[in-house]
Amino acid sequence: MTHQFSCRSCQGPVRPDSVFVLSDVPRSAQGFGKTRAEALAMSGKLELNECSYCGLVQLNSDPVDYHKDVIRSAGVSAVLLKQKGEQISQFIDQFQLHEKKVLEVGCGRGEFLSVLNQYNVQAFGIEHSDTSVTHCAALGLNVEQAYLTAEARLKAGPFDGFLFFMFLEHLPAPKDALIGLAANLQAGAPGIIEVPSLDFLLRKSLLTEFIADHLSYFTKSTLEILLSSAGFEVLGIEEARDDYVLSATVRKRVPLIRNTTNPSNGALASEIRDFLKIHSAAPVAVWGAGHQALTSISMFGIASQLSMIVDSSPAKQGLFAPGSGVPIRPPSDLIKDNIEAVIVMAGSYSDEIFQILCADFPSVRFVVVAKEDCLVYPADKPVLE
Repeated sequence: MTHQFSCRSCQGPVRPDSVFVLSDVPRSAQGFGKTRAEALAMSGKLELNECSYCGLVQLNSDPVDYHKDVIRSAGVSAVLLKQKGEQISQFIDQFQLHEKKVLEVGCGRGEFLSVLNQYNVQAFGIEHSDTSVTHCAALGLNVEQAYLTAEARLKAGPFDGFLFFMFLEHLPAPKDALIGLAANLQAGAPGIIEVPSLDFLLRKSLLTEFIADHLSYFTKSTLEILLSSAGFEVLGIEEARDDYVLSATVRKRVPLIRNTTNPSNGALASEIRDFLKIHSAAPVAVWGAGHQALTSISMFGIASQLSMIVDSSPAKQGLFAPGSGVPIRPPSDLIKDNIEAVIVMAGSYSDEIFQILCADFPSVRFVVVAKEDCLVYPADKPVLE
């Protein structure tokens, strides 16, 4: 059924004009007819469209009935199983996953999970097909019957690593599946995600590789966009298996700021308080009414110890700093109010301001400069005589 739809990756608008239409193609890769007449009727057309935003090429059609089940013939290829064994062994060693919990998403009948299970890891799999799950159990494999959605939570999670081979392209909502996967992983958990390579198909004009089972066709660029938007850091994407496959090495994104030190408890705050204590008997000013100074003064609770904030911008002079209420005044007021101690806190302008203080404000005897997470005490202006 042809219909209008939003991008499966970024939910942006899909171009209404078809990228390409293929006629007289099989309606599925697994729908084999019991009779010749039945098989001849199993054909139709594929309409591929491209997202206007992220560029993902995708089918404008519904998924095949069995899209939640993994069906692969890897078990009959000794060469592929050997390659997967080498790949999995390298993955385990690279990320030190020995004795850790590693998940295969869409493990089918255990073709690759059996390989993973041979290594020193706790191997787990999920699979939607009940018959495949039963088959895996008979092989002694630890498999949960499940299908990834954004809300899915797996019994054995969270996992320390994962494998996701040649299944993402089948899913009508690949981003939801990846979000659900990320929710079942430890922070920083690595993984391998593999899909057919559209880069290769276009490069070689292999139009016969398009099939109704594959709803999304990824280039390196569109695969990275999807993975990044679903909570993964992409460590690298390579073409594998004679370039037919894109193999992405990823890890669940680690929070950047969750475990950082509160600035009010950091080294810069402590050193500024020490400087103010040294000069508590005399008026002190901060030079700079930019975001760093405004936030620092407010968060560090030092407003009552400052006489003014100095700034060269006339638009700020005569006003009061948000959050702290410290008056903002022109540089000339340093001389007018006999300010002898100044904290320069103006980001990339700090060095320039320090030079101005040295050249034009000899009455300012003590200067320190805020640099990232500490104070710098220039030799030209001592902290204390």
